[in-house]
Amino acid sequence: MAVTIDAGLERYLEESEEKDVTKLFRLQFDYYTYFQPQQGTATSNGTGDALKLSCTGVSWNATGSVIAVAYGRFDHSGWCNYRSALCLWNVFQSDLNPHKPSLVLETSVSYVLISSSRLSILNIRCDVFLRAVSCALRFIRKIHQLVKDKLAFPVEGYVMHLPQGIGGAASGKSNNDESRAPVIGGKAIAFSSIDKASRAFVIGSEGGVVARCFAKAASNVRSSDFKGEKKWTATAARLVMKLPPSKIPAARRQVEAYASAKRSKEVTLATVYEARLDPATIFPTAMDFVFESHTAPVYDASFSPFRKSLFLTASADGTTRVYSTLQRELLLSVDVTPSAAYLYAAEWSRTRPMVFAAASEDGNVYLFDLKVDRVNPVLVLSGKDPVAGSGSEAAAASSSTGPATKSTSAAVATKPASVPMFALDFNPRQRNFLAAGDSTGTVHIWKLSWQLANFQTGESELLESLELSS
Repeated sequence: MAVTIDAGLERYLEESEEKDVTKLFRLQFDYYTYFQPQQGTATSNGTGDALKLSCTGVSWNATGSVIAVAYGRFDHSGWCNYRSALCLWNVFQSDLNPHKPSLVLETSVSYVLISSSRLSILNIRCDVFLRAVSCALRFIRKIHQLVKDKLAFPVEGYVMHLPQGIGGAASGKSNNDESRAPVIGGKAIAFSSIDKASRAFVIGSEGGVVARCFAKAASNVRSSDFKGEKKWTATAARLVMKLPPSKIPAARRQVEAYASAKRSKEVTLATVYEARLDPATIFPTAMDFVFESHTAPVYDASFSPFRKSLFLTASADGTTRVYSTLQRELLLSVDVTPSAAYLYAAEWSRTRPMVFAAASEDGNVYLFDLKVDRVNPVLVLSGKDPVAGSGSEAAAASSSTGPATKSTSAAVATKPASVPMFALDFNPRQRNFLAAGDSTGTVHIWKLSWQLANFQTGESELLESLELSS
């Protein structure tokens, strides 16, 4: 894809290379106008508030020129009954309109996050929709097989490994709850971006638990391996083959007996579930190691792009913590905000090993440089920061017409003093770009200073010493 860079923006970036932090863009999807055909009926039914979409995820594409923004809501319960959207902006195009995305992908359900594939320019990976609402999703790549997989973490607490080409399988619940380990509600999943051959990952839970897990490889099972009176589909056979070898014959008899009672000639994945095999046996726990816990829900986790064993967490207890997968005890705990506000996201810099950012409930993004200070942030970015050359942005906004646009402007004008930041992402190519999304659906893009964006001498050694010092 050819990328056309606005000459004015390119000139500004060159001139401000050595200057302090600047907010470049404030992007906002005018969902009132976009969903206008249904707005009248929605408002009359008292569900107009459903259009108050938040930014639930931001992700740059592989070239760093396009930002994908997922819109949804975190404050609803039960099944969502409102429309949502995934929006793309090419921030380098000459005719960029901060209120009009380059592309809008509409859905009838809420997005909870967005993860762009780093393997292609515009291969956007979105949340998978399962019977249980998924809170976290990550895409991984198996180097030895060159197959892309996905992992979903639904609110029931089961970690589901979904190999490419296989549908989502929701596990049932056993009646024997006393003999089973407690089920935790999942909130976050993270993989190491530099240890692609490993199937290990970490999860964060509603109760503050941080644990290491392993995604088990899918067995190469063919339906022809299950010869008998009933024909087995490949997915059904693969599921039963997860059982211990000694239990497979009994499980086959139980499933085939159920299929015969239902007069089914073929055993499908649904047949296996309906036969009520023990879900604890079919879906053994993926957790094998538990780290020192947070005292509140863990909303995000992020592996260091420079050391495969280090990862970062963000929690509602107001702390962000650095862990090593090699030990239970945490390496570093930082109280991010004076008010102990919730932290919804945390990300490592892609170019500075000792720099990370945290998105907070108080409407700020806190940047830490562990080379300079391990206690206090070196920079605080506010959603209320003005945009550089904001006159052009205001003109673009005022050129829009219609009552829906006025409603959006009024909503922005009456925004509360603190608008929570829900998501953030460092640009993989334009190393001084940082994007963050807030609860009003606004995406803020800052240009960081040269010092925060460029590798510093001795950083790798300092990061290694942080891990080895404990």
